[in-house]
Amino acid sequence: MGVVMADSDPTVLYVRNRAPTPSDNPGEPELTENPQGACAGELELREFFSGKRQTAREKVSFFAVLEGQFATFAATVLDISSNGALLYIHDKKFASRSTCADLMKYGSRVMFQFEGCMKIALKGMVNVFADVVRLARDPHSDRIFVGVRFADDLTGEESGKLGLDLGPDRLDSE
Repeated sequence: MGVVMADSDPTVLYVRNRAPTPSDNPGEPELTENPQGACAGELELREFFSGKRQTAREKVSFFAVLEGQFATFAATVLDISSNGALLYIHDKKFASRSTCADLMKYGSRVMFQFEGCMKIALKGMVNVFADVVRLARDPHSDRIFVGVRFADDLTGEESGKLGLDLGPDRLDSE
């Protein structure tokens, strides 16, 4: 596992063995400015992360506990799909303010704690294993977001336990 700075954007780190290639997301459009002319903020951030998951996302805000190699950390799930989530680790013991100010230091901390994979307890009801695939700084604050891909897609039952309706076309497709 390694930390790779995105060539096109110094606020993005990919946490994997290699940087993504166009073949990772065939047909994915280049990110552009918000075509609706909306104010910078949440919509812009969601567009920034768009195309990284193959399934639709649902905007949420609920508690999660991340189990690292040496400790557990409190986080908030900001959005979720059947195969991944966007997290914000707000636990003060995870990273100091100076670490959060430096994306490379933060990426090193993520690699140290979550090398291999992380266990996530979603709302204390559903446990999943996930790989960290992306780190990005919020363009409007010093917060750093962690994108994860679940080892196994959420099932319809797990989705229900979380109070989510990700739709039958996106879960348990056969």
